[in-house]
Amino acid sequence: MDLKELISSIPYIKILNDLNESPIQLWRVFIVSFSPHLLKIMGTEIAEQLLDPHRTAEQRLYQAVIVQAFEDCLYTNGGKNESYNKREAHDWFLRKDSDFEQVCWLAGFDPDHINYQYRKCLKEKVIYFTSVQLYWIDYKEAYKDYREAENKEQRSSVRARITAIRKNLKI
Repeated sequence: MDLKELISSIPYIKILNDLNESPIQLWRVFIVSFSPHLLKIMGTEIAEQLLDPHRTAEQRLYQAVIVQAFEDCLYTNGGKNESYNKREAHDWFLRKDSDFEQVCWLAGFDPDHINYQYRKCLKEKVIYFTSVQLYWIDYKEAYKDYREAENKEQRSSVRARITAIRKNLKI
């Protein structure tokens, strides 16, 4: 199977192919569909780079990683897994470790600028953690502490913390 056949086999592409559109052209449309709100939050310079049609597939892949991390950080509902994902993305932006820098460079972005934009969003309270999200994060950390407790007294203390968190979460 060649690349054109592979792309054409994707269900959404197949439907649009029936409209006589090129699968390769349609693929570009799917890659660059970002919400205007997200583009505004990320800033003009980043938005321009995201919408640049001359980016390579590899750059688009790494750009998608950064965009997904921003989207995870914008989530404000109180879901458990979403809260955990938000915390991981938040920490990734703030740590600014070698993985973060490598992803940014491979996406065609300056890591310092991405980090600056993220910190700006935090400062302006565009990105924030709700109280429910903070409880879920504390809940996860408490369970980690519980599993690492070395004796009965430590487990009992952590279990009291878990019970208080569960009460706040109403679970």
